Amino acid sequence: MIWALWLTLTLATGAALGERMTSRSRSKEVFLPGKTTSGHYQIELECGACHKQDFTEVEDFQAACVECHGEELERVEDSHPQAKFTDPRNAARIEKLDARFCVTCHAEHQPGRTGTMGLSLPGDYCYHCHEGIAEERPTHEGLPFDSCASAGCHNFHDNKALYEDYLVRHGRETMLMAEPLRAADTINACPFPERQKLGEGVELKLCESCHEAETRSFLGGRHGMRLSQGLSPMKPERARLPMKETAGHRELTCSACHEHEEGSSPVLSEVEVCEGCHSDDHTRAYRNSKHFAFLELELAGKVARGSGVTCATCHMPRLKNEEGELWVNHNQNDNLRPNEKMIRTACGTCHGLPFSIDSLADPRLIANNFSDLPVNHVKSVDFALSRE
Repeated sequence: MIWALWLTLTLATGAALGERMTSRSRSKEVFLPGKTTSGHYQIELECGACHKQDFTEVEDFQAACVECHGEELERVEDSHPQAKFTDPRNAARIEKLDARFCVTCHAEHQPGRTGTMGLSLPGDYCYHCHEGIAEERPTHEGLPFDSCASAGCHNFHDNKALYEDYLVRHGRETMLMAEPLRAADTINACPFPERQKLGEGVELKLCESCHEAETRSFLGGRHGMRLSQGLSPMKPERARLPMKETAGHRELTCSACHEHEEGSSPVLSEVEVCEGCHSDDHTRAYRNSKHFAFLELELAGKVARGSGVTCATCHMPRLKNEEGELWVNHNQNDNLRPNEKMIRTACGTCHGLPFSIDSLADPRLIANNFSDLPVNHVKSVDFALSRE
Protein backbone atom coordinates (compact mmCIF):
# COMPACT_ATOMS: atom_id res chain seq x y z
CA MET A 1 0.00 0.00 0.00
CA ILE A 2 2.87 2.37 0.77
CA TRP A 3 4.44 1.75 -2.62
CA ALA A 4 1.10 2.19 -4.34
CA LEU A 5 0.51 5.49 -2.48
CA TRP A 6 4.01 6.74 -3.38
CA LEU A 7 3.48 5.89 -7.04
CA THR A 8 0.09 7.60 -7.08
CA LEU A 9 1.46 10.77 -5.52
CA THR A 10 4.42 10.81 -7.91
CA LEU A 11 2.17 10.45 -10.94
CA ALA A 12 -0.22 13.10 -9.63
CA THR A 13 2.64 15.55 -9.00
CA GLY A 14 4.06 14.91 -12.45
CA ALA A 15 0.66 15.44 -14.03
CA ALA A 16 0.19 18.71 -12.13
CA LEU A 17 3.57 19.98 -13.23
CA GLY A 18 2.91 18.94 -16.79
CA GLU A 19 -0.42 20.73 -16.77
CA ARG A 20 1.17 23.89 -15.41
CA MET A 21 3.94 23.76 -17.97
CA THR A 22 1.41 23.34 -20.77
CA SER A 23 -1.01 25.97 -19.50
CA ARG A 24 1.77 28.54 -19.18
CA SER A 25 3.36 27.78 -22.53
CA ARG A 26 6.08 25.68 -20.94
CA SER A 27 6.72 28.28 -18.26
CA LYS A 28 9.74 27.78 -16.00
CA GLU A 29 8.25 29.64 -13.04
CA VAL A 30 7.65 26.45 -11.11
CA PHE A 31 11.39 25.77 -11.05
CA LEU A 32 12.45 29.13 -9.60
CA PRO A 33 14.22 28.45 -6.27
CA GLY A 34 13.12 31.77 -4.78
CA LYS A 35 11.82 35.24 -5.62
CA THR A 36 14.21 37.18 -7.84
CA THR A 37 15.43 40.71 -7.13
CA SER A 38 13.75 43.77 -8.58
CA GLY A 39 16.65 44.12 -11.02
CA HIS A 40 16.28 40.67 -12.55
CA TYR A 41 12.65 39.63 -12.24
CA GLN A 42 11.80 40.64 -15.82
CA ILE A 43 14.27 38.10 -17.21
CA GLU A 44 13.95 35.47 -14.49
CA LEU A 45 12.57 32.90 -16.93
CA GLU A 46 15.51 33.36 -19.29
CA CYS A 47 17.71 31.18 -17.10
CA GLY A 48 20.54 31.15 -19.62
CA ALA A 49 21.08 34.89 -19.13
CA CYS A 50 22.86 34.12 -15.86
CA HIS A 51 23.40 30.34 -15.91
CA LYS A 52 25.77 30.12 -18.85
CA GLN A 53 27.02 26.57 -18.23
CA ASP A 54 25.47 25.08 -15.13
CA PHE A 55 23.94 26.18 -11.86
CA THR A 56 26.98 25.97 -9.59
CA GLU A 57 30.19 27.44 -11.01
CA VAL A 58 30.87 30.92 -9.60
CA GLU A 59 33.07 31.78 -12.59
CA ASP A 60 30.11 31.31 -14.93
CA PHE A 61 27.98 33.65 -12.85
CA GLN A 62 30.79 36.23 -12.90
CA ALA A 63 30.95 36.18 -16.68
CA ALA A 64 27.18 36.71 -16.84
CA CYS A 65 27.30 39.64 -14.41
CA VAL A 66 30.09 41.35 -16.34
CA GLU A 67 28.29 40.79 -19.64
CA CYS A 68 25.39 42.96 -18.48
CA HIS A 69 26.98 45.29 -15.93
CA GLY A 70 30.64 45.49 -16.96
CA GLU A 71 30.24 48.49 -19.27
CA GLU A 72 28.46 50.50 -16.57
CA LEU A 73 31.08 49.68 -13.94
CA GLU A 74 33.81 50.77 -16.30
CA ARG A 75 31.99 53.98 -17.14
CA VAL A 76 31.57 55.00 -13.49
CA GLU A 77 35.17 54.07 -12.68
CA ASP A 78 34.25 51.27 -10.26
CA SER A 79 35.77 52.20 -6.90
CA HIS A 80 36.08 48.52 -5.91
CA PRO A 81 37.09 46.76 -9.14
CA GLN A 82 37.91 43.08 -9.25
CA ALA A 83 41.59 43.94 -9.76
CA LYS A 84 41.71 45.38 -6.26
CA PHE A 85 40.91 41.97 -4.80
CA THR A 86 43.08 39.86 -7.08
CA ASP A 87 46.11 41.76 -5.77
CA PRO A 88 48.14 39.22 -3.72
CA ARG A 89 48.51 41.80 -0.96
CA ASN A 90 44.79 41.50 -0.29
CA ALA A 91 44.75 37.71 -0.03
CA ALA A 92 43.99 37.82 3.69
CA ARG A 93 40.94 40.00 3.08
CA ILE A 94 39.58 37.60 0.48
CA GLU A 95 39.40 34.91 3.16
CA LYS A 96 36.92 37.13 5.01
CA LEU A 97 35.03 38.51 2.04
CA ASP A 98 35.76 37.21 -1.44
CA ALA A 99 34.85 40.36 -3.37
CA ARG A 100 36.42 39.01 -6.57
CA PHE A 101 32.99 37.66 -7.47
CA CYS A 102 29.71 39.57 -7.74
CA VAL A 103 27.67 36.71 -6.27
CA THR A 104 29.54 37.02 -2.97
CA CYS A 105 27.51 40.14 -2.28
CA HIS A 106 24.62 39.69 -4.73
CA ALA A 107 23.26 36.17 -4.36
CA GLU A 108 20.10 35.80 -6.44
CA HIS A 109 16.95 33.90 -5.35
CA GLN A 110 17.55 34.75 -1.68
CA PRO A 111 14.59 37.01 -0.80
CA GLY A 112 14.91 36.40 2.94
CA ARG A 113 18.30 38.09 3.13
CA THR A 114 18.32 40.41 0.12
CA GLY A 115 17.91 44.14 0.57
CA THR A 116 18.18 47.21 -1.64
CA MET A 117 20.44 47.07 -4.68
CA GLY A 118 20.26 43.28 -4.53
CA LEU A 119 22.69 43.15 -1.61
CA SER A 120 22.44 39.79 0.11
CA LEU A 121 25.13 40.46 2.75
CA PRO A 122 24.57 42.12 6.13
CA GLY A 123 24.84 45.88 5.75
CA ASP A 124 28.00 46.15 7.85
CA TYR A 125 30.19 44.31 5.33
CA CYS A 126 32.57 47.31 5.10
CA TYR A 127 33.98 46.20 8.47
CA HIS A 128 35.95 43.38 6.85
CA CYS A 129 38.38 45.81 5.21
CA HIS A 130 37.90 49.10 7.09
CA GLU A 131 37.66 48.10 10.73
CA GLY A 132 40.22 50.76 11.75
CA ILE A 133 38.54 53.68 9.99
CA ALA A 134 37.59 55.44 13.25
CA GLU A 135 41.27 55.62 14.24
CA GLU A 136 42.26 57.03 10.85
CA ARG A 137 39.39 59.53 10.71
CA PRO A 138 38.07 60.95 14.00
CA THR A 139 34.92 62.12 12.17
CA HIS A 140 33.92 58.45 11.81
CA GLU A 141 34.19 57.62 15.51
CA GLY A 142 31.01 56.04 16.79
CA LEU A 143 29.46 55.56 13.35
CA PRO A 144 28.11 52.03 12.81
CA PHE A 145 29.39 50.15 9.77
CA ASP A 146 25.89 49.46 8.51
CA SER A 147 25.47 53.21 7.93
CA CYS A 148 28.31 53.56 5.39
CA ALA A 149 26.04 53.27 2.37
CA SER A 150 22.82 54.57 3.89
CA ALA A 151 24.09 57.87 5.31
CA GLY A 152 24.79 59.52 1.97
CA CYS A 153 28.53 58.96 2.33
CA HIS A 154 29.68 55.95 0.32
CA ASN A 155 28.64 53.72 -2.54
CA PHE A 156 30.60 50.53 -3.08
CA HIS A 157 30.86 50.71 -6.88
CA ASP A 158 29.94 54.22 -8.00
CA ASN A 159 31.19 56.92 -5.64
CA LYS A 160 31.53 59.71 -8.22
CA ALA A 161 28.95 61.95 -6.52
CA LEU A 162 30.11 61.30 -2.97
CA TYR A 163 33.89 61.05 -2.90
CA GLU A 164 35.64 63.49 -0.58
CA ASP A 165 37.15 65.91 -3.11
CA TYR A 166 33.77 66.32 -4.80
CA LEU A 167 32.03 66.95 -1.46
CA VAL A 168 34.59 69.62 -0.56
CA ARG A 169 34.37 71.28 -3.98
CA HIS A 170 30.56 71.57 -3.84
CA GLY A 171 29.96 71.47 -0.09
CA ARG A 172 29.19 75.19 0.31
CA GLU A 173 26.65 75.45 -2.48
CA THR A 174 23.24 76.88 -1.59
CA MET A 175 19.83 75.31 -2.11
CA LEU A 176 19.38 77.03 -5.48
CA MET A 177 22.35 77.79 -7.69
CA ALA A 178 22.83 81.45 -8.58
CA GLU A 179 22.59 80.58 -12.28
CA PRO A 180 21.11 77.11 -12.70
CA LEU A 181 22.14 75.19 -15.79
CA ARG A 182 19.24 75.26 -18.22
CA ALA A 183 18.16 72.35 -20.35
CA ALA A 184 18.10 74.72 -23.32
CA ASP A 185 20.24 72.43 -25.45
CA THR A 186 17.78 70.37 -27.42
CA ILE A 187 18.11 67.43 -29.72
CA ASN A 188 16.93 67.94 -33.27
CA ALA A 189 13.77 66.21 -34.37
CA CYS A 190 14.03 63.13 -36.56
CA PRO A 191 14.85 64.35 -40.11
CA PHE A 192 12.91 61.54 -41.77
CA PRO A 193 9.19 62.43 -42.13
CA GLU A 194 8.17 58.79 -42.47
CA ARG A 195 9.70 58.01 -39.07
CA GLN A 196 8.49 61.01 -37.11
CA LYS A 197 5.14 59.32 -36.48
CA LEU A 198 5.96 55.86 -35.22
CA GLY A 199 3.38 53.13 -35.46
CA GLU A 200 2.92 50.16 -33.17
CA GLY A 201 5.36 47.32 -33.57
CA VAL A 202 8.13 49.39 -35.12
CA GLU A 203 11.34 47.39 -35.00
CA LEU A 204 14.04 48.57 -32.65
CA LYS A 205 16.70 48.35 -35.35
CA LEU A 206 14.88 51.06 -37.33
CA CYS A 207 15.52 53.55 -34.52
CA GLU A 208 18.97 52.14 -33.78
CA SER A 209 20.15 53.03 -37.28
CA CYS A 210 20.31 56.68 -36.14
CA HIS A 211 20.05 56.49 -32.35
CA GLU A 212 22.65 53.92 -31.37
CA ALA A 213 23.44 55.35 -27.92
CA GLU A 214 19.76 55.77 -27.04
CA THR A 215 18.98 52.21 -28.15
CA ARG A 216 21.84 50.69 -26.20
CA SER A 217 20.82 52.54 -23.04
CA PHE A 218 17.15 51.59 -23.57
CA LEU A 219 18.08 47.90 -23.68
CA GLY A 220 19.97 48.29 -20.41
CA GLY A 221 17.02 49.73 -18.47
CA ARG A 222 13.78 48.33 -17.10
CA HIS A 223 11.83 49.30 -20.20
CA GLY A 224 13.99 47.39 -22.67
CA MET A 225 15.92 44.72 -20.77
CA ARG A 226 13.59 41.92 -21.86
CA LEU A 227 14.24 42.78 -25.50
CA SER A 228 17.99 42.59 -24.83
CA GLN A 229 17.52 38.92 -23.91
CA GLY A 230 15.38 38.10 -26.93
CA LEU A 231 12.15 38.04 -24.90
CA SER A 232 8.85 39.74 -25.67
CA PRO A 233 8.59 43.46 -24.78
CA MET A 234 7.96 44.48 -21.20
CA LYS A 235 4.35 45.29 -20.28
CA PRO A 236 3.27 47.45 -17.31
CA GLU A 237 1.13 44.57 -16.01
CA ARG A 238 4.38 42.69 -15.25
CA ALA A 239 5.84 45.55 -13.19
CA ARG A 240 6.33 45.42 -9.43
CA LEU A 241 5.76 49.17 -9.09
CA PRO A 242 2.16 50.47 -9.10
CA MET A 243 0.93 50.91 -12.66
CA LYS A 244 -2.37 51.97 -14.19
CA GLU A 245 -4.53 48.98 -15.05
CA THR A 246 -5.59 50.61 -18.30
CA ALA A 247 -1.98 50.53 -19.50
CA GLY A 248 -1.23 46.98 -18.45
CA HIS A 249 -1.28 45.54 -21.97
CA ARG A 250 1.02 48.12 -23.57
CA GLU A 251 4.26 46.79 -25.02
CA LEU A 252 7.23 48.96 -24.17
CA THR A 253 8.99 49.56 -27.47
CA CYS A 254 10.16 52.86 -28.95
CA SER A 255 6.67 53.66 -30.21
CA ALA A 256 5.18 53.25 -26.73
CA CYS A 257 6.65 56.61 -25.75
CA HIS A 258 7.36 58.33 -29.06
CA GLU A 259 3.96 58.08 -30.68
CA HIS A 260 2.37 61.44 -29.87
CA GLU A 261 -0.76 63.16 -31.05
CA GLU A 262 -0.34 65.93 -33.60
CA GLY A 263 -0.14 69.35 -32.01
CA SER A 264 0.90 68.04 -28.59
CA SER A 265 3.76 69.74 -26.78
CA PRO A 266 7.02 67.74 -26.98
CA VAL A 267 7.96 69.03 -23.52
CA LEU A 268 4.65 68.18 -21.89
CA SER A 269 4.74 64.74 -23.51
CA GLU A 270 7.76 63.99 -21.31
CA VAL A 271 5.24 64.02 -18.46
CA GLU A 272 2.10 62.62 -20.04
CA VAL A 273 3.80 59.55 -21.47
CA CYS A 274 5.16 58.55 -18.05
CA GLU A 275 1.87 59.29 -16.31
CA GLY A 276 0.17 57.04 -18.84
CA CYS A 277 1.63 53.97 -17.13
CA HIS A 278 3.08 54.86 -13.73
CA SER A 279 0.78 55.21 -10.74
CA ASP A 280 3.11 55.34 -7.73
CA ASP A 281 3.05 58.13 -5.11
CA HIS A 282 6.00 59.95 -6.66
CA THR A 283 4.35 60.13 -10.08
CA ARG A 284 0.90 61.08 -8.81
CA ALA A 285 2.38 63.90 -6.70
CA TYR A 286 4.27 65.46 -9.61
CA ARG A 287 1.59 67.92 -10.75
CA ASN A 288 1.45 69.41 -7.25
CA SER A 289 5.22 69.90 -7.11
CA LYS A 290 7.30 73.02 -7.66
CA HIS A 291 8.98 71.29 -10.58
CA PHE A 292 5.69 71.13 -12.44
CA ALA A 293 4.83 74.70 -11.45
CA PHE A 294 7.96 75.88 -13.26
CA LEU A 295 7.08 73.72 -16.24
CA GLU A 296 3.71 75.46 -16.49
CA LEU A 297 5.47 78.84 -16.42
CA GLU A 298 7.82 77.65 -19.15
CA LEU A 299 4.95 76.46 -21.33
CA ALA A 300 3.29 79.86 -20.83
CA GLY A 301 6.48 81.61 -21.96
CA LYS A 302 6.97 83.34 -18.58
CA VAL A 303 10.36 81.80 -17.73
CA ALA A 304 13.37 80.73 -19.73
CA ARG A 305 13.20 77.60 -21.84
CA GLY A 306 14.35 74.61 -19.82
CA SER A 307 13.34 76.07 -16.45
CA GLY A 308 10.63 73.48 -15.94
CA VAL A 309 11.36 69.96 -14.82
CA THR A 310 9.69 67.00 -16.53
CA CYS A 311 9.97 63.32 -15.65
CA ALA A 312 12.59 62.93 -18.38
CA THR A 313 14.66 65.83 -17.06
CA CYS A 314 15.68 63.74 -14.07
CA HIS A 315 15.15 60.14 -15.17
CA MET A 316 16.28 60.37 -18.81
CA PRO A 317 18.77 63.25 -18.80
CA ARG A 318 20.50 64.70 -21.82
CA LEU A 319 24.20 63.88 -21.83
CA LYS A 320 27.16 64.65 -24.04
CA ASN A 321 29.34 62.01 -25.63
CA GLU A 322 33.10 62.25 -26.17
CA GLU A 323 32.54 64.29 -29.33
CA GLY A 324 30.38 66.78 -27.42
CA GLU A 325 27.18 65.64 -29.11
CA LEU A 326 23.96 65.48 -27.12
CA TRP A 327 22.14 62.22 -26.60
CA VAL A 328 19.32 61.12 -24.27
CA ASN A 329 20.02 58.36 -21.77
CA HIS A 330 17.06 56.01 -22.22
CA ASN A 331 18.05 53.80 -19.28
CA GLN A 332 15.75 55.41 -16.76
CA ASN A 333 17.36 53.41 -13.93
CA ASP A 334 20.92 54.46 -14.72
CA ASN A 335 20.94 57.33 -12.22
CA LEU A 336 18.29 55.95 -9.90
CA ARG A 337 19.92 53.04 -8.06
CA PRO A 338 21.39 54.29 -5.80
CA ASN A 339 19.68 57.63 -6.17
CA GLU A 340 22.80 59.61 -5.22
CA LYS A 341 23.86 59.01 -8.84
CA MET A 342 21.16 61.53 -9.79
CA ILE A 343 23.12 64.40 -8.21
CA ARG A 344 25.46 64.91 -11.15
CA THR A 345 23.03 64.42 -14.03
CA ALA A 346 19.87 65.95 -12.55
CA CYS A 347 19.76 67.62 -9.12
CA GLY A 348 23.13 69.34 -9.42
CA THR A 349 22.12 71.29 -12.51
CA CYS A 350 19.89 73.53 -10.37
CA HIS A 351 20.48 72.68 -6.70
CA GLY A 352 23.52 72.74 -4.43
CA LEU A 353 25.10 69.50 -3.29
CA PRO A 354 24.13 69.61 0.45
CA PHE A 355 20.47 70.25 -0.37
CA SER A 356 20.48 67.54 -3.05
CA ILE A 357 21.90 64.88 -0.72
CA ASP A 358 19.46 65.77 2.07
CA SER A 359 16.52 65.62 -0.34
CA LEU A 360 17.45 62.28 -1.90
CA ALA A 361 17.90 60.77 1.57
CA ASP A 362 14.33 61.69 2.59
CA PRO A 363 11.76 58.99 1.58
CA ARG A 364 8.92 61.37 2.44
CA LEU A 365 10.20 63.96 -0.02
CA ILE A 366 10.64 61.38 -2.76
CA ALA A 367 7.05 60.22 -2.27
CA ASN A 368 5.61 63.75 -2.51
CA ASN A 369 7.88 64.60 -5.47
CA PHE A 370 10.01 67.09 -3.53
CA SER A 371 7.08 69.37 -2.76
CA ASP A 372 8.70 70.81 0.38
CA LEU A 373 12.06 70.94 2.18
CA PRO A 374 14.06 68.05 3.67
CA VAL A 375 13.76 67.63 7.42
CA ASN A 376 16.89 65.62 8.24
CA HIS A 377 20.47 66.60 7.49
CA VAL A 378 23.07 64.18 6.12
CA LYS A 379 26.48 64.96 7.61
CA SER A 380 28.73 63.58 4.89
CA VAL A 381 29.49 67.06 3.51
CA ASP A 382 30.20 68.35 7.02
CA PHE A 383 32.69 65.52 7.57
CA ALA A 384 34.48 66.34 4.32
CA LEU A 385 34.66 70.08 5.00
CA SER A 386 36.00 69.48 8.51
CA ARG A 387 39.09 67.84 6.98
CA GLU A 388 40.04 70.77 4.72
